[in-house]
Amino acid sequence: MRRTPLEIKKQSFTKSLRGYEPDEVRSFLSTLSDEWEEMIRENRQLKKEISGLSETLKHYKKVEEALQETLQTAKTSAGKKVASAGREAEIIRAAAKQEASEIIRKANGQRERVQQQIVKLADKRDELIQIIRTYLQQSMASLDEFNEEGQELIPKDAGPAEITVPGAENMDEIIDQID
Repeated sequence: MRRTPLEIKKQSFTKSLRGYEPDEVRSFLSTLSDEWEEMIRENRQLKKEISGLSETLKHYKKVEEALQETLQTAKTSAGKKVASAGREAEIIRAAAKQEASEIIRKANGQRERVQQQIVKLADKRDELIQIIRTYLQQSMASLDEFNEEGQELIPKDAGPAEITVPGAENMDEIIDQID
């Protein structure tokens, strides 16, 4: 059973012969009542503080839960973004690899065509050189032949009277026949 400070102050005791000094008892009860009242006030104050702190704690727990949820959402979102970025990077890498392969394939094809053209040009060059060589050899042979014939017709140290033209001995007869 709880007692209030007022009940403690108003408490009366039966008197006995050899009992306690009534003034001391009243003084003690008054002091006890005041202290009890102070304890009750402190108790109420502490209960209010506890209640306030409980509300604050509930608020912080809600904030913590919200932060945990936000953190979890951020982790999940970051994980999804990292996975998505990884997939996208893989797609880009595969496309770049395919494009590089295509570029290499085209370059190799072009290199082969250029090499074939170089071989054809080298063959054409060799053919032209052979044609020119043959032409020059024939021209040299013709020139030598022309030179030899010219030596027979016109000796190097002959004067104009000594030059004989084949068929010229009949020239006078031919001219007479024409007239």
